[in-house]
Amino acid sequence: MGRDQNIRLPRFDKLTDDTAPKSEWPLYTGPAEAIVVDGWCLGAEPLALSDLEAPSNALERNEDTTGVWRETVEYELRANYQPFFAAFDAIVYLRPPNWEIVRAWRGQQEEQLLGRPLTDEESAKLDRFMMFYERISRWMMTGHHSANWVVQLDEARKVTRIEEM
Repeated sequence: MGRDQNIRLPRFDKLTDDTAPKSEWPLYTGPAEAIVVDGWCLGAEPLALSDLEAPSNALERNEDTTGVWRETVEYELRANYQPFFAAFDAIVYLRPPNWEIVRAWRGQQEEQLLGRPLTDEESAKLDRFMMFYERISRWMMTGHHSANWVVQLDEARKVTRIEEM
């Protein structure tokens, strides 16, 4: 990328759970020394098919009774995401202390974005949303990721340890 080249930097709107309109993407004039990509399950390793048999939550138990969703996620992680992750020079994994705090943190983000507490309906919708990511998140917390560094966080989001992998 040349010095005079302008690049629009994509943005994700968490409130709408979609890409922000291109008109809201900031303009960057290169060259870039580094590119930082933020992603919830960045670096996740595929699960073994045997690990997909038992449902991990109510969503999988009630809406994925045949395991099609679980197998599709595993296939995508293995076939498409592993080559994508391998293209990064480095991956840093911010490891939460437990799954329950991930839900609490996401709820706090939603409330900050809305500028108010979540309604019961919004909280239920968030709980459902979280279930889609629970299996992979728990898998990553047990060490199944391709991160070069793991930053261990406590419940207050303070760094307690940094490990080079």
